[in-house]
Amino acid sequence: MKKKVFRFKTLKQFSEQARLLSFVGRGGGDGVWVGLKASGPARSRQRFSLALSRLVLKKMLEVKRDEDLIKAKLTKLGVIEFLKLELVLAEELPKGFICLVVFDIPEKFSALRNLVRWFLKENCFFPLQKSVWISPFDMTEILKRLFKIWEIEKWVRVYVICEDGIPKGCGVNREWKEIIS
Repeated sequence: MKKKVFRFKTLKQFSEQARLLSFVGRGGGDGVWVGLKASGPARSRQRFSLALSRLVLKKMLEVKRDEDLIKAKLTKLGVIEFLKLELVLAEELPKGFICLVVFDIPEKFSALRNLVRWFLKENCFFPLQKSVWISPFDMTEILKRLFKIWEIEKWVRVYVICEDGIPKGCGVNREWKEIIS
C-alpha cells in the first residue's frame, strides 16, 4: 500500500473516532449511556464498527448491546479526549476579550507544572509569565472541566477578561476613584 493511501485511510479512521467521541460526549457527557446505530452503506457501517472497537480498545468508551442498538458511554479517558476535541473547535472571543489561565502549582509538583505549560502552549495559549497564559479563544468552561478531571482545579484559575479593563456597558458606571473610596 502506498504511503499516501495509508495516511488517508488512517486519517479517515481518526475522523470517524473523533466523530463518535464527539457524538457520545455531546449526547450524554460523563457517565450517560447514548444509543448508537450504524446506518448507510456497508462501507460506512464497517468504518463505524472499526472506530467503535478502537475506542473501546483505547479504553475511551464502554459499550453494551441491547437487541439491535449499541449503547456507549465515555470513560474518564474518553471524557478527557472529548474535551481535547472541544478545545480544537473553540470559538474566538469577541474583540478585546481574552481567556486567561493563572496557576500556582506547588514546587514539589514541578513535572505537573511543566505539563500544564506544555498543554497550554499546544492549545493556542501564549505566556505572559511562566504561570500566566492567554488565548483569544473561549476555552474557559472546557478547561475548567478538564482541570477538575485532572484534580488540579485548586491550583488553576480560568477567566475571560477584557484587555482594556472594565468594558463600557457591563453594569459598572462608576469611575475607578469612586470604587476605591
